[in-house]
Amino acid sequence: MSEVTITRPFISWYCINQFVIDKSRQGSVRISKFINHEQADGRTWLCDVYVERGFRHQGIAHRLIETAIRVARKHGATALYLYCYKGMFPFYESLGFRATGAENPNVPEGQKPQYEMMVPIEDYLRQLPKK
Repeated sequence: MSEVTITRPFISWYCINQFVIDKSRQGSVRISKFINHEQADGRTWLCDVYVERGFRHQGIAHRLIETAIRVARKHGATALYLYCYKGMFPFYESLGFRATGAENPNVPEGQKPQYEMMVPIEDYLRQLPKK
């Protein structure tokens, strides 16, 4: 991934300020602020973080998430939230996210639970190496 690109492919019936970041063969991430949806509480959500298997463990997800956080901040977000499986906690904790204790209420019965994590954007930016 040489450069991170940002696109706003659509504004759907339930999202405003939705961006897809670097939708390439290597990976992508989406940030969304929901309206007309169960999660329409004014919070900004990190969604669909994905890196192709052959490109993992190269820092791509970290770069995608850093860009997502900067875009969210530019659009007024003060924190970024996500849902993930417990097995992903160490990865997100390495980026400054912390578990809130809330469980995703929209996971269908019988499926693996997902848990809410969040990071205050200014805290995240403060911990980045100075350029």
